[in-house]
Amino acid sequence: AKVCGQRITQAEWEAAQREQLERARAQMPSLDASFFQTPEMRRLSLEALLRDRVLLQAAEKLHLVTTDERLDRLFK
Repeated sequence: AKVCGQRITQAEWEAAQREQLERARAQMPSLDASFFQTPEMRRLSLEALLRDRVLLQAAEKLHLVTTDERLDRLFK
């Protein structure tokens, strides 16, 4: 998949799926991991990754991004 000309790699998609599973397991430790291997859940993880990329691109275009240093200053 591509967002604004940038490819989403298989590795990025797999990492997003692992993060999704880890977040769910943090809330429900007994969750069966096979639930996240279904085509529907894989599609949902890709959609979430696409949505995040679109939002990031929009934020950058509107100059709504900040640096780590600025965040450190604001939250210390």
